[in-house]
Formats: sequence, structure tokens, C-alpha cells
Amino acid sequence: MSRLNLFIWSVTLLLLAGCISGPDVSRINPNDPESDFYYPKFSNLQSFLSSNEKRVTLSWIDKSQFNEGFRVRMRYNQDDDFTTIDTTTFSSYNEVLSNYSLGMEYEITSFYTNNNGIKFGQSEKTDSLNFGKISSLGYYSQNDTMFVQWFRDSAFDDRTTIKYKQQGSSDWETLFTILQADLTDDFYRTSFVLPRGLQYDFRVEVDLQNYKDEFETFYEREFSFYHR
Repeated sequence: MSRLNLFIWSVTLLLLAGCISGPDVSRINPNDPESDFYYPKFSNLQSFLSSNEKRVTLSWIDKSQFNEGFRVRMRYNQDDDFTTIDTTTFSSYNEVLSNYSLGMEYEITSFYTNNNGIKFGQSEKTDSLNFGKISSLGYYSQNDTMFVQWFRDSAFDDRTTIKYKQQGSSDWETLFTILQADLTDDFYRTSFVLPRGLQYDFRVEVDLQNYKDEFETFYEREFSFYHR
């Protein structure tokens, strides 16, 4: 047999062997939805806490037609495991919160189906949640009485505390504590009597009451005032 005929015969045998064993069905292209390496994308995960009610809203941009839904998980602290709380086919999620904490975070994961069943794709976690603040903090005095007032820009002000000390002192004393149940409006004003002719430092602390019924401070503001 000539060398040419031997070469042709060898190639034929290889082709026949490939046909008998079947084609290689492994699909490794990361852009192929049937590949185990495929991850459909989404972007711009954002979180927003309402200032009018204890509601969280998450939103993102779906960037793949192969995403069939999204898994929503959350945890109260970074030391905890995420727990699945819902799935959605939309690019947003919202819920009214009855339990929360300062360190809580959410995780969104895309999912889709291929020949091997349900597959999870991209997964992203939210940044730290912004629980709000107080604004337009004002203070003034009339005779022996001092007034402090502010606007509430948070629905999570479960407790607000005003502390004071004479300037130069290291010991803070609590003037009073306000619970959210005692607040009826977005504007609040309080008053108290302090000796005149002294310089005072004041601290306003705004706390949420977390899922363990513990208070965590999410906003703090200090100011000084000479009480004439």
C-alpha cells in the first residue's frame, strides 16, 4: 500500500471512530446558555429605605434575555448565613420590614434553566443600608428654657436620645429619651431647663431597635451652645 493510500485510510478510520463514539457534547463557551460556565448578567444593584415607612426597595438592571428569575436572600449580620426569603421575575423587590438591624444586607442571584436543570448565575450583595437621619436641627433659649427641634427624615427612629455635659467635662448625662410611639409628626420640638451662664455640649443619638430588641445608633449629631 502506498504512503498516500495509507494516510487516507488512517484519516478515514479516525473519522469513523468519531462518528461511532458520537460528537463531543461538552460546551465550555461562557456565552453559551447551555454551557455550565454561562452566567447571565445583571448590574446596578441598589437599595433604598423609605423615610415614610419601614420599607426596603431593591432594584437592578437585567442584562440578559436568559435570566428567568432572581433569588432574594438576606441576613441581619455579616457573621450570619444568608436566608432565602423570596424569588422574583422582576428587576426589583420590596417588602415592609418588621425586623431589621444596622448590619443587615441583601443578596440577589440570577437563575435560569438549561439541559442540566436550574442554574444560578451572577450574585451581588447590597451596600450598607442608609437608615436616614434628622435634618434642620435647631436650638435656642428663652430665659431659663432651652429648645431643640428637628425634622425626622427616617422611619427607623425607634428611639431618640439627647445627652448633654458642661463643656470640658467627660461625662455625658441623658436629658431625655423619645420613643417613636410618642412621635406624631415629621417635626419635633422639645424643651428643658438648664442653669444659665454656662457652655454646654449636646449630643443627639437616633437608634433603631433591631431584631434582637437591642438599640443600635445609626445617626449622631453633636453641637455646643452657650446658655446665656
